Amino acid sequence: MSARATTDVTLQINLSAGDLAYGAQMVASLVRTHRPDVSEVVIVADLCRPASARDFHAASRLPAREFATRVERLRGLCAALEADGTVDRTVFVTPNAASLAALNQRYAGVATPRSHDHFGHAFSAYFAGWDCARTRYVAHFDADILLWQAPGFSWVATALDALKNDETLLAVSPRIAPPPATNTLLDPQHALECWSASWPLHRHENGWISPWFSTRCHLIDRERLARVLPLGNPAHDRRAAAFDRWLRPLYDLRALTGSERSRIARRLLRCVPPFPLPPEVLLHEHAQRRDFSCLYLANPDAWFIHPDTKPERFVRLLPKLIEHVTVRGTHPPAQRGLSSVQFQAWENHDA
Repeated sequence: MSARATTDVTLQINLSAGDLAYGAQMVASLVRTHRPDVSEVVIVADLCRPASARDFHAASRLPAREFATRVERLRGLCAALEADGTVDRTVFVTPNAASLAALNQRYAGVATPRSHDHFGHAFSAYFAGWDCARTRYVAHFDADILLWQAPGFSWVATALDALKNDETLLAVSPRIAPPPATNTLLDPQHALECWSASWPLHRHENGWISPWFSTRCHLIDRERLARVLPLGNPAHDRRAAAFDRWLRPLYDLRALTGSERSRIARRLLRCVPPFPLPPEVLLHEHAQRRDFSCLYLANPDAWFIHPDTKPERFVRLLPKLIEHVTVRGTHPPAQRGLSSVQFQAWENHDA
């Protein structure tokens, strides 16, 4: 059954204050590709400023006044995307301690009010993306994903078929890079640049399966997800949360968590369990305990790339990237088999 014959898929895209420079263009591109396959398009807009954590100093990384200004601009962007019909609905993740604790308790098993992980990266926003849908399936994207999908092909429909035919699958992702010359998911010579040797990857008739999940882009079965919640290791995570509560007032000290922290501070913090862990780590560890996995499709008719960082050169390159990747499905040879945007190669690419 094609995804075009069902209304049971939501396209959900995460937006944050860090996505303002490119968010409108990227969301519009993703919606153009997926609108025929979904019943609703939902933005999850993260309005929460990350708090200082074991590996993140908030005041130096995200000054409060500057962040507040960007949040207001993010609200305006979401309103504009709804007004012009690009998206159907916006769900805001707000810094409400009770709401965050309830959401995190349901998905991660710990009632922490933290909105971001110990690196200062999104945490609760991913849970909100799964939670806000009115359908069984969610096609999730971060706002920095550039996806190619060949005309007439639907990776969502292919993913739905795979999920329906294999009860051990929780999610499916398209190729995470343009296909390499070898019959592999990634370029073998550079695979460790974007795939850890500790993440098992096994050949499957439709691609490769792994207990490592791409939180950047996936189609997830919410009914199956509900059966394995909460993610994580409850006993370990409760201990880590206790450490976090005790030490949280100290994390605002630049000498402890700032970029210039001392060698002694770094050694001390190695004794502190990281908390919260990133959602993909929680999924990975939980998948291995509960024996479920993610399928990465082998079909070359859909693949995506993303920037590891978003410097000014990314914004300058964006029109070229959108035209070549999302419209033509072309790329410089150096991008083949690599998931991160190869800036130099794209700057020299004129094909």
